[in-house]
Amino acid sequence: MDGGNGELEQAIDALIQGNRSLDHFATIFRAFYPKAVLFLVRKGVRPSDAEDIAQETMLAVYHGADQVRQADAFPAWLFQIVRSRMSNFFKHSGALRRSPGAQAEPIQAASVAADGQPSALDGLLRQERVDRLISAIDELPPQMRQCVRIRVVEDASCQEIAQTLGLSVNTVKAHLFKARHALAARLRTDLSEEDV
Repeated sequence: MDGGNGELEQAIDALIQGNRSLDHFATIFRAFYPKAVLFLVRKGVRPSDAEDIAQETMLAVYHGADQVRQADAFPAWLFQIVRSRMSNFFKHSGALRRSPGAQAEPIQAASVAADGQPSALDGLLRQERVDRLISAIDELPPQMRQCVRIRVVEDASCQEIAQTLGLSVNTVKAHLFKARHALAARLRTDLSEEDV
């Protein structure tokens, strides 16, 4: 996981084992809350909303950490909750949407404006592509899916992913390579079926 932070590792182990000590939780909160907020802001969530989502995530972590089987899987599990809550936030608030690699932009209610702004249809199509990608990731084999999620969510290197999951770096690289090709094939298939 972090390698050099024994206090954090102890806190995670304790929380997973059902020890709801506020000291342990405070250690976990200090380590992951800022990372969660930063991740959300980078995905286009306003800072005040990102703080709210991160707080809700940390509360869910406090109450549900005993669902995690291994301490090394804890960061991936936590960021899975962050992504889920972010997705729910976007679905239920009509907030800003963002496709991967793009700047945040509002989904507009009108069709294409004279100034070339994206229409509501463009926003819906972009969100549908993101939803398809998430669905395709969910269908990957479990270990491959974990590698992809840690890479995307935490922007982790292959070395960091290998440490987190207890795998070799070459295994992580192979998983990411196969996942990239599987996702591309799946998304191409979805798009070609749509054209029929």
